Amino acid sequence: MTKMSQGDLFAAAAGAPKPVSPEIPDPDAIRTRLTAMLALVRDATKLPWEVPRARAQEHLFHNMAAWLPPDERDALRTAFVAEMNRLREIDGRA
Repeated sequence: MTKMSQGDLFAAAAGAPKPVSPEIPDPDAIRTRLTAMLALVRDATKLPWEVPRARAQEHLFHNMAAWLPPDERDALRTAFVAEMNRLREIDGRA
């Protein structure tokens, strides 16, 4: 029986480029997007999305806000949650 040797699992990676660190989002771009989302729900008289998408938008808003300074992040999150609760109450899903 011929004995097979196991190759070096990391030999190919030795010449591979190093992983690129994730890019930090531009706070101004984040701020612009969150402000637009907040304006959309403030102006709405009913949920502007179907329920599954509304949940996804809430998660998106919450996660994007994390890139902002704490005071600004918290104020935007609080305002968005209040508007979403208002719309859910109108929609009967409070």
